[in-house]
Amino acid sequence: MAWGGMAGPYTRNSPMPAQKTQRPRFVLLIAAVGMIAMSLGACLFSAGAFLELLKLSRVANWPTVEGTITTSSTRPGCKTATDFSPLLEYRYIFDGVTHLGNRHDLGMAICDTEANAGKWALQYPVGSHVTVHVDPSRPAEAVLETAVDTGALWFMGTAALLIGSTGLYWVLPRLRVILRGRGSRSG
Repeated sequence: MAWGGMAGPYTRNSPMPAQKTQRPRFVLLIAAVGMIAMSLGACLFSAGAFLELLKLSRVANWPTVEGTITTSSTRPGCKTATDFSPLLEYRYIFDGVTHLGNRHDLGMAICDTEANAGKWALQYPVGSHVTVHVDPSRPAEAVLETAVDTGALWFMGTAALLIGSTGLYWVLPRLRVILRGRGSRSG
């Protein structure tokens, strides 16, 4: 009688053919390495976000000088050809040296419609006097505003840290099992 009641080359006393265990183990290993890479990337992103938050907190303590707006307009093409960003330039003197700045704050660049970018630029008319916050260790780096909405940065950094640490917590014990070979079936 054939094994399992079916006709075929294997009888009840014949051993089942050996199943391949290397492929699933290899696939699990690749998945684990990928998950580790993504988890480490998330942890690095989180560290970068928190370092940026520290930098933002230091900006509030930078010394201030008076500056003058020299350019205030819009420019096309920040993301696409139809998007616009404000173009802002100002001149300031720090420690007797004249510098030109173009950063509003340390946040992300503004990219919007031409009308909205123009409204933003109108807040800084050419010739107006502004307060410039200057990095004393690098006087060429300066901003006009120190208040930046950091809520999104806190959220992204915390979420990345949670995702990364959870991924590592889940993958590392399974990777150890895969590498030791206890996860493979014996035939």
